[in-house]
Amino acid sequence: MAELVAGAFLSSSFQVIFEKLASIDIIDYFGGNKLDDLVKQLDIKLNSINYVLEEAEIKQYQSTHVKKWLDELKHVLYEADQILDEIATDAMLKKMKAESEPVTTSVLSLLSALTTDPFESRINEQLEKLELLATEVKRFGLEDGRAGNDSGNQVPPIISIAGLGGMGKTTLAKLVYNDSNIKEHFDLKAWVYVSESFDVVGLTKAILTSFGFSADGEDLNLLHHQLQHKLTGNKYLLVLDDIWNGNAECWEQLLLPFNHGSSGSKIIVTTREKEVVDVLNSTLFDLEQLDKSDCWSLFVAHAFHGKNVREYPNLESIGKKIVDRCGGLPLAVKTLDQLLRRKFSEHEWRKILETDMWRLSDEDNNINPVLRLSYHNLPSNRKRCFANCSIFPKGYYFDKGELIKFWMADGLLKCSGADKSEEEELAKSVSGEFCMQIVDSRVEGIPERTRHIRLSLDNLNCGDKLLESICECKGLRSLIVKCHNTTTLISNNVQRDLFSRLTCLRMLSFRYCDISELVDEIDNLKLLRYLDLSYTKITSLPDAISTLYNLQTLLLQGCELTELPSNFSKLINLRHIELSYFNIEDQNGSSVNELEKINHLHGKIVIRGLGNVIDHVDAAKANLKDKKYLEELYMVFDGRRVEMNDSIVESTVSVLEALQPNSNLKKLTIENYNGIRFPNWLCDLPNLVSLELKNCGLCSHLPPLGQLPCLKELSISHCDGIKIIGEEFYDSNSTSLSFRSLEVLKFYGMSNWEEWLCHEGFCLLKELSISECPELKRVAPQHLPSLQKLKISKCNKLEECLCLEGSPFLKEVSIEHCSKLKRAPLPQHLPSLQKLKIYYCEMLEASIPKSDSMIELHLQKCDCILVNGLLSRLKKFVLLENQYTEFSVEQNLVNCTMLEELDLDLTGFVNCPSLDLHCYNSLRELSIRGWDSSSLPFPLHQFNNLDSLKLYNFPQLESFPRGGLPSNLRELYIYNCPKLIGSREEWGLFQLNSLRYFYVYDYEFENVESFPEENLLPPTLKSLVLENCSKLRIMNYKGFLHLNSLKYLGIYNCPSLESLPEEGLTSIQLAIHECPIIREKYKKEGGERWHTIRHIPFVYIDEIEPHE
Repeated sequence: MAELVAGAFLSSSFQVIFEKLASIDIIDYFGGNKLDDLVKQLDIKLNSINYVLEEAEIKQYQSTHVKKWLDELKHVLYEADQILDEIATDAMLKKMKAESEPVTTSVLSLLSALTTDPFESRINEQLEKLELLATEVKRFGLEDGRAGNDSGNQVPPIISIAGLGGMGKTTLAKLVYNDSNIKEHFDLKAWVYVSESFDVVGLTKAILTSFGFSADGEDLNLLHHQLQHKLTGNKYLLVLDDIWNGNAECWEQLLLPFNHGSSGSKIIVTTREKEVVDVLNSTLFDLEQLDKSDCWSLFVAHAFHGKNVREYPNLESIGKKIVDRCGGLPLAVKTLDQLLRRKFSEHEWRKILETDMWRLSDEDNNINPVLRLSYHNLPSNRKRCFANCSIFPKGYYFDKGELIKFWMADGLLKCSGADKSEEEELAKSVSGEFCMQIVDSRVEGIPERTRHIRLSLDNLNCGDKLLESICECKGLRSLIVKCHNTTTLISNNVQRDLFSRLTCLRMLSFRYCDISELVDEIDNLKLLRYLDLSYTKITSLPDAISTLYNLQTLLLQGCELTELPSNFSKLINLRHIELSYFNIEDQNGSSVNELEKINHLHGKIVIRGLGNVIDHVDAAKANLKDKKYLEELYMVFDGRRVEMNDSIVESTVSVLEALQPNSNLKKLTIENYNGIRFPNWLCDLPNLVSLELKNCGLCSHLPPLGQLPCLKELSISHCDGIKIIGEEFYDSNSTSLSFRSLEVLKFYGMSNWEEWLCHEGFCLLKELSISECPELKRVAPQHLPSLQKLKISKCNKLEECLCLEGSPFLKEVSIEHCSKLKRAPLPQHLPSLQKLKIYYCEMLEASIPKSDSMIELHLQKCDCILVNGLLSRLKKFVLLENQYTEFSVEQNLVNCTMLEELDLDLTGFVNCPSLDLHCYNSLRELSIRGWDSSSLPFPLHQFNNLDSLKLYNFPQLESFPRGGLPSNLRELYIYNCPKLIGSREEWGLFQLNSLRYFYVYDYEFENVESFPEENLLPPTLKSLVLENCSKLRIMNYKGFLHLNSLKYLGIYNCPSLESLPEEGLTSIQLAIHECPIIREKYKKEGGERWHTIRHIPFVYIDEIEPHE
């Protein structure tokens, strides 16, 4: 398939070369030179061939000779482009040298005029090749384009979604996979993209990874065992997308581990091949083509884009004929819609209807003709961008900025830039043999003409060997080495070999590779435009990098640089640099002036060690004010090793003052600053959106931040010198409101803050958070019309809270650990309030407001609260440690039919609410404490979706209600319910196939010396914990023999326990704590019974791991 349309992006390559030939640098370079005529001939030859390109790009699908002709032409164009880039670089070097050494340059120019130009023979060679290609045009009949315009099978049920390419198979599978009901139904979910390659080992590893497990090694048997073990006892959903392989033997191997999941597991595959459906013996869901009326409706909605079809009768007639040719494929219709909407004219539509691409033979139909059409009708400068995307694997998630920089590196600055497999195939086909992906250790014959390689070294230990073979591709323009999650070292010797031989490279990425230094031979890459060293171990760059005059993008994210190369400023074309960290390690901090060299710094930078900077002159040389592309700046004043005194404090103030950033800055953080005042420039940042001041302990006043016009987020923490926030905080000199754009305001850890004198402002404030301000007595703002979220926490002296009467949009209120707070004016009418949490406010007197929007109410340790009403929309209600909370007489829970989570503590309750629960279909979590009755007042089995049940301190409860436990229960916690435990064999636990976690905490553990009884627990159980069971003596091994899904057994503080189950425990974690008899018997060193549990993979006794 890749041979079909290779070279189809040639017209865009021509455009790039024509632009270079017309550039001033090239014209000046050859002005008056004998090579001037050669370059003009090159221009003429290229133009003559360019005129027949459009027809050749179409005929290549029908003629292998035309296809080969286009491939050869592409190769020549690459070579011509290479020569022109070298000429442009040479011209730039001569110009720079002329500016610095004018006399020497004049002499050298005279000598070069008397000698043979190094480019002459190479240009002549390409001219000869073009001449030969031009003579073949007539032989191929190419005309000048200017002339015209579950049963019996252990594997779970398999559902196959089948249909032609573009029918929406993957889209349908995604709708099912992401459905909320599906998420709740399955324990494990995985989505794996398969495509044409069907490597059983690779697929098994991909499935393990997608399920969220590690996948180590290449041994298929071990991988199968690992997958089998993970699936056991779990209900899973696996989607295998885009299957092509119908080999029964391969499928048999792949599906071996999948007979160990729970009943109800499912596998979905999407495929175009009916053979796959037959081999899998699956249920077929066959997607049929859309009928004509549906196709036409879809076409009209997009192609006419709201226009009245009847007003365009000619287009309507042509459009219906085009739709007929789409074969009922939604993707084809949608793709054509986008194309025709751009070209909304009868001429363009008729041209597309009559193109030869509709008439390709069946054997060429691997790529839908509509996709070809959409590609060939792209602007020429976009074709090459699209083709270059084939260097990335299917399913690759593009970062827009990253892709733009790649195209910049390949000279496509004017270009702009698909999840569908056919689009990926089309990209491959138009790139032909010039782009290549290497994803494993097997490299067999890299074509000589390869220009772009993406090499994945994930989980491989042969990086050097692979890179050595790539060195043979001397015309390579792009090398992207992917080393995520690997420790593969790229040695210095391999670097030297790469940089000495791959001198045509424009783009080089070593992101995440294990590289600690870059060798000096990097200076051989004179044409390099893009270099990505992000997340490597590099701390410095070689001086040689300063000679890469074509470099446009340098990425150093995650690298902690301590210095920059000398002559770094000579990188005159550097437009984009990203540097995450710059550490100032020297004692006097003079290295901060290194930052002067990177005015093209983009994105974010963290500057550490600013405490080492003594002289403000060094700080000024950093020239932050001219870094106009920098958006985020994080300044950390750490590193100083001497005690603070007045002179050091003043010098710190001067240093920060000298570090003034550019006015374009959007985010700023200042941390550990030990000056006595903030810099004057802090309020002169008109574009600042976010400001964070952390641990600036000597500043006693805040600057007038209220005058920052764009500030949306402000966080002030651990500024211990602040006692009063007063008028100086606002914009007192302005006629406009202070903080007119602020949306989020946070104060945290302000240990000495006592008073907040509020000024008018905060008209857009949505979130206010005040935490750990122990001296604060009053929260001042009285009118916050836009407030949506309020959090006040650990303000122990706070006596009065802000008024919320004028906050109609308030959605969340949380007041916690404010022991002196007596009044929190909660208006009875807060129409938008959804969540209210009040914790540990023992003196707070308040009435819970009635809000139709309330969905969550949490009250804990706040006895003076009056609950006026629990509304029907409530989804979560928590009431803990509130013996004296008052409920209105008629109050009960019967109307709360939408409750999803209920947590009630009724211990010693004076006036408890009724437990007449009717939320049978919605309740998922139920926790009750302190029920003093022999029975529960509601039928548990009717709660169809109850997932978790926790009962604490039910001393009189003897049994569960008639009907037993809910069928979908996953977690069961029994805490100090001795009589209930005594009736455990009547609970019907064994039938609860959904139960995964069982926890028992009981001092008495009534009638229990041996546990668990045989067939007491369900085989699906994953975790069993027994705690504080003082009378328990024996763990009955017979009760464990059938627990094949058990992963964790915890036994805590069971002092009478004498024995462990010595059979039935295999692949689990066993944790034992404060069980003295067990510790002595089963300890690794000297324990008489240690040998009986040594086969268990993980054993922890009193948090010591004796065996792994």
